[in-house]
Amino acid sequence: MSYLTKNIQLLSKSLKSSVEDLMKESEERLKESQEFYEQFLKNLIRFFEKRISDKTIEFCKKFLGTTEFNFIAVDGTSLKDAGNGYVTFFGGAFGVRGKIELRKDKLLTKDYRDYFDENVCMVAYVPVPYSELIRVEGKEGEVEGTLDDEYRIDLSNIHNKVMQLAEIYLAYREVVRNSNLKLLLLDLSLSGTQASVSHSTEIFSRKVKMKGVKLSSGSKLRSSDFLVVSSHPKNQILDVPSDRKYTLVYRIIGILEDNPNGISLSELKKKIEWPEPEIEEILKKMEEKYKAIIRESGKIKLINPNSWSDCIKLFEEQCERIFIKKDPRSLRIEKDGKLVWLSSFDIDFLISIGLRRLIELAWERKILVVGICKDTSASYLINNYIPILALYKVYDVDISIIPKILWTDRLLLERLSQTVDEIKAPWSTIEYDSCFMTLHFERTTEGKPKFEGDKPVVKGVKGYIVSPERVFLKSNVQIFCNPKKNVESHVFVVERLYYPEYDWPSDEKIEIYAGKAGLVTTRIFKDNNVENPVQDLVMTLLFYLCRNAIPESLGYPDPLFKADKIAKQYLKMVRKIIDSGQALQLLDPLLRSFRKVRSEYERMRSEANE
Repeated sequence: MSYLTKNIQLLSKSLKSSVEDLMKESEERLKESQEFYEQFLKNLIRFFEKRISDKTIEFCKKFLGTTEFNFIAVDGTSLKDAGNGYVTFFGGAFGVRGKIELRKDKLLTKDYRDYFDENVCMVAYVPVPYSELIRVEGKEGEVEGTLDDEYRIDLSNIHNKVMQLAEIYLAYREVVRNSNLKLLLLDLSLSGTQASVSHSTEIFSRKVKMKGVKLSSGSKLRSSDFLVVSSHPKNQILDVPSDRKYTLVYRIIGILEDNPNGISLSELKKKIEWPEPEIEEILKKMEEKYKAIIRESGKIKLINPNSWSDCIKLFEEQCERIFIKKDPRSLRIEKDGKLVWLSSFDIDFLISIGLRRLIELAWERKILVVGICKDTSASYLINNYIPILALYKVYDVDISIIPKILWTDRLLLERLSQTVDEIKAPWSTIEYDSCFMTLHFERTTEGKPKFEGDKPVVKGVKGYIVSPERVFLKSNVQIFCNPKKNVESHVFVVERLYYPEYDWPSDEKIEIYAGKAGLVTTRIFKDNNVENPVQDLVMTLLFYLCRNAIPESLGYPDPLFKADKIAKQYLKMVRKIIDSGQALQLLDPLLRSFRKVRSEYERMRSEANE
């Protein structure tokens, strides 16, 4: 037996052993999970009837103002293709529009079938020479000349950023243009997207290449504008942004925006329950570091009171260049008399503006915004939300069992739905604030929860970073199940916005002291006995929008499935265009790389041997 054969046999044996160990551990964890469900988790599962109740119809009229409304489902796709001499970035978003009529025991839908209309199809195709790729990524001057072409490409994520921007812009544009739009379905995590593009003012100031460009009001984009954008979305009823220490600056900016003619320090103190030295420290930083405010005649005001509207206009103009006009130079901007490549941070900044404005428009116009995440491996429910509320004595549950149950929220809930007879779709967990994604409790060296006095030690990311509370609510849902045929859909994560008056203010709340992050105050839906009419409406719409006619789309909204199929079909066409361009370039033998030539000969030799 050769050395190579021995190694292959050892690898096979090792893999088999690992799989057997995993299966054995999974079975043990499933037993613990079933016990956890019986003892506690079943109280957090809400079951829904397969009909439209009068109560849901009445709430729909009250909340959305109508039972007949338009909807759009948006999904995106992206591609990065390494050619000879340049790399091609493609990103796009596609929408499926329709109309919903909510009746008793029936939901009528109409698909407008305008799939490739310019208003529901946002795509960008940008070829970038390798020589420019480092500059696109905002890494100019760093390790320049030390990376080969292949590694430079791997550094780049522009195509995914452009796809996200296309999704947000398509949704935003539809909200602005369609006054009867009341339901927006997105194939993304709302809170995750916002978190991924929300960099600090300092990072944006260093990395954004658009800094210094002229805005619509005549002023130039500067650090203070990044600060203003981060202070949105803004909603007084939801108390957003919060007045925690690290978000207090955003609350102050919101107050100054509402008082464009300025406000005195004494008036500002009345609106913010913080000691004067703390407020003065923040104002000094805003004045000296960010150049965001001025003080004159005893009043404090923003240097550019039109900053937010200027940034919205910048978002609209740049997206129109990229997706509507299809400007081949859309990822470049004129600055100081020359063209400069935008970095991934520029795209993040644009996404941040668009998403924050989209949220505000949804609040203003009572639009139901729902994000759906597939194949998530998160465990925020079992590892963050439940333990923290248990430590605050909201829940009476022994959290020492949690490390023994199945690893992720989705895996846990899917296996329970397969093995516990009473769990029948459609069902959902109770909703919880997305800020719990960034909250965790500290442990002692023995692995037990850490306390300071009678309070558990809860911290944010890096000790002080906590996602904005009272903006997004999360839940895990399963829409379809057929016990007779032993077929069921996956468990998805559904996110929606908080809505003023319906979700907040509320007596059902909790105050969590998160160390440096300050006091986090948020809504809780303690168990399945707490009424949640907005979630009831969301689940009703999702249930009736799932056709369950195609195996790969079970329990998944049909409009989003169609948008996904359209995106994939378009991507196929784009691949052919890109391949044809590469083939044309390869007619010049000098442009064919050594690896390309070698792989072609290896392929031909392999085919001949077969």
